[in-house]
Amino acid sequence: MSIQIKDFGKTTAGQPVKVGILANDTIEVHILSYGATIQQLLVPDRKGSKVDVVLGYPTVQDYELNTCFLGAVVGRYANRIGGSKFTLYEEE
Repeated sequence: MSIQIKDFGKTTAGQPVKVGILANDTIEVHILSYGATIQQLLVPDRKGSKVDVVLGYPTVQDYELNTCFLGAVVGRYANRIGGSKFTLYEEE
């Protein structure tokens, strides 16, 4: 398994965004430091060629402009609603 960390770009506010690339002989995943976003997931097709099976954008600016949160693992409110509660099946 190989792990690489590369510069992906900067937000409009100037914050650097990195991409972590984890790969083995079969699968490769690209994860951004911008919302723990899965930008690419490359897996083999029937013929063994690697294909991307995740919708993602090529630049940080595209992620900022298109707010449908493609590939986001952590949403816009992650850890930002302190002390909140909800009820599920009459249990808080």
